[in-house]
Amino acid sequence: LTSSHNCNCLHPCKMDSCSSQQAAVQQPAGMAAQLSADTFLATSNGRFEKLPADVNPFWKEEMKQLFFRQQEVGKKPTPILAIWGADVATEEQQETLLKVLVEFLGQVCPCNLMISGRRSAAVADQAEKLLRRALESSDSKKPGMLITGGADGVDSVALRLTDKSGSGIPGITSTGHYTPTPFARADVPGKLNPTPVKELESYDLSPGPSPLKDPKDMSLPQADTEFGPFLALMEGQWEARDTINAELAGALVAFLTADGRKTHDGTKATLNIFSDGRYAHPLEGSRGEWETEEGVRLPDIVPLSQGEATFVGYKLFNKKQ
Repeated sequence: LTSSHNCNCLHPCKMDSCSSQQAAVQQPAGMAAQLSADTFLATSNGRFEKLPADVNPFWKEEMKQLFFRQQEVGKKPTPILAIWGADVATEEQQETLLKVLVEFLGQVCPCNLMISGRRSAAVADQAEKLLRRALESSDSKKPGMLITGGADGVDSVALRLTDKSGSGIPGITSTGHYTPTPFARADVPGKLNPTPVKELESYDLSPGPSPLKDPKDMSLPQADTEFGPFLALMEGQWEARDTINAELAGALVAFLTADGRKTHDGTKATLNIFSDGRYAHPLEGSRGEWETEEGVRLPDIVPLSQGEATFVGYKLFNKKQ
């Protein structure tokens, strides 16, 4: 499908024809037989171990379909700019990151730019400032659409940059899929989201699928014992949302922090869809494209600071020449 927005790129903008759970999935030959329930769950980082009993009986099949879709995304050379430590960067480092961001947008010229990153108000605030300055720069190439999952934190930046009430940047709209259950979303107030946006239904976004349980039958946890099973159900919505949005992306800008998480990391899991064809982190057999710790950091991550606790840097992945 050709998108209807006006993009200042020189090439026509194409929107992936796959949108939401109705999209057809072509499975690679022989993969369906190879991917048993056991091997699929082996790369799920234990995210579904606490599922309640009353789940969709076909949830494993639905999640395997997402696996196939992730594999297809991983085959495409989607350009990525990953930025670490925007919230702790010095003024000089901020200017360097801005220059890199402007050059990235100018070279890649993405019509559909996905914005992803941490659930952190501080990171989101600096991400918005950097993106706003870059997109308003005369040296930049503005995308026509920003792809967002509508989560709190960095995901909300795309909505703020395209807000039609007056603060948005003219000529850019937002689109994407969000979790149908109102939890950890940009329109839900909370400790990590002190300034929520207006209801997601008012943007050009669509609710994504809920593979594990009908969202009408899901309720927010009222007790600590309910939180584990609830998060396991949400993991299905988060993986589905990020997979579908990854299919729409012509390029990605991600804002991370160098906190060295050893357990599941949702932002890096999304990045691994593009680099490894799998929504998972940590991911056995992966090169570890997004790890910043000394001894495992790949040489194509450019450090702007040396301290691991306050690491600032960036990485260009699948950069166009």
